[in-house]
Amino acid sequence: MKITTSPLVGIDVSSKKLDLYFFSEKKNKELSKKMDNNTKGFGEIEKSITKSTTIVLEATGVYHYNLCSYFFLKGYTIKVVNPTAIKYYGMSKLKRDKTDKIDARLIYDYGKNMILSQDVKVHNWRKPSVSSLKRQQLLSMIQLETKHLNAYSSQYHSFKNCNDTSQEIFDWLQDKIQAVEEVIADYEKELNKLNTEEDKSFLKLVKTISGIGDKSAMVFLHTFQQFTNFESAKQVICYLGTNPREYESGSSVKKYKGISKMGVKDARKILYMAALSAKKYNTACRSLYKRLRERGKKHKQAMVAVINKLVKQAFAIVKSGEPYNPEYYSLSNRAA
Repeated sequence: MKITTSPLVGIDVSSKKLDLYFFSEKKNKELSKKMDNNTKGFGEIEKSITKSTTIVLEATGVYHYNLCSYFFLKGYTIKVVNPTAIKYYGMSKLKRDKTDKIDARLIYDYGKNMILSQDVKVHNWRKPSVSSLKRQQLLSMIQLETKHLNAYSSQYHSFKNCNDTSQEIFDWLQDKIQAVEEVIADYEKELNKLNTEEDKSFLKLVKTISGIGDKSAMVFLHTFQQFTNFESAKQVICYLGTNPREYESGSSVKKYKGISKMGVKDARKILYMAALSAKKYNTACRSLYKRLRERGKKHKQAMVAVINKLVKQAFAIVKSGEPYNPEYYSLSNRAA
């Protein structure tokens, strides 16, 4: 691990307040402060840190956006970290208490021990363009409405098991389902309007992979931003959260504990549906699934492997610029 003296501030962000933890060069000790989450508070933070300070914070939906935008335009280095990464880091340090002040200290420690030491790679936050921001917000709205759609559909099927459910209830739920489907369709149309010619070429390329459809292609385009910030498929898989998590005791006991789930949940759900299709129609994925099942792996474990195979295929063709070749991946799969 590299030793670093670079200045850093950890910030725990909420809708109205910002909790800071940082090392004060003036007082030669670590300090904690609380600021308002607004422009006045941002100015007070700026007075407390130097221009070379790296700002580390958790992704919080929209609450961190104005803070990041303010300091990005001022030329600061900003690292936005997946909250689950901070959570697991805290667990590894046996941090059980939770307050905003403790969270800010934990983010600070993570930044100092993991990011500045280069144990983990977190790309610098950049202010998105207006169209890029609109795209991100539309995706969030689609995800929200999809959750509503799933809830109404689940309720509908649940009520079907009750013989005495009135037709009025079924009609009401069907209307709700149809209305939400129409809203999602409108958002998706608006999202497609934002696609550039480069985006359209990218979508066409990744959809040459058997099993990848419109929604899963959108994951590679938007969530992974065409893999521009990733150096390997392994990094993408870790970001997605489908990398295996193992428990090791002593020198010999090693147990599979599922996937890390440290990534983006909605993307995993979409790619799981793509994997169901790939298991049938993608030669390499089909043979991989079959081989793992024959080895005694559970269905879910084999499906995670198929998801990761799709990620590797997509990463490979995007980096090469060549359409998916089933024969090539079939031969590679046999050799593996």
